[in-house]
Amino acid sequence: MDNKYDFFYEEIASLIEELERSKPDDADLWWRIWDELHHQGDVFISSYVAVPKIFEIYKEREWLDANLPALFAVIENCRQQEKNPELPEWLKKEYFLALENTVRYCAERIRKKWDKELLVYYLLLICAIKQDQGLYDLLNIASEDEQYLLKLYDESL
Repeated sequence: MDNKYDFFYEEIASLIEELERSKPDDADLWWRIWDELHHQGDVFISSYVAVPKIFEIYKEREWLDANLPALFAVIENCRQQEKNPELPEWLKKEYFLALENTVRYCAERIRKKWDKELLVYYLLLICAIKQDQGLYDLLNIASEDEQYLLKLYDESL
């Protein structure tokens, strides 16, 4: 594994700072964040460091969209895979608290408009936290199949 991912390196710090100044629906920025924090099932120490920082931005800005639970669900699910680095002891409390606070934060806003994507990723985050890989996979596959079917339907119109 590339050593540059073993710490919160400048590129990720720069993306976090950019997120603080952006709008929540900046698709280009979110693509870059996803690309830096997760790659084909790999996550890095810097991915774990980013979780509490991203949560704080969402909380301060009072944002709610699917990116928050989706990214955290993927990072947490990947963290549990043997091939990925262990969560450092110095980060455990802050990291797990950010995951739990994300679940609470979303739940407190359940009366706001939620699309299916937000709901699915919220459930995936809970599955990842509870380490229920079977249900995580089932929801993930169902979500991907639904998106594929919706795309086919849209194309047929």
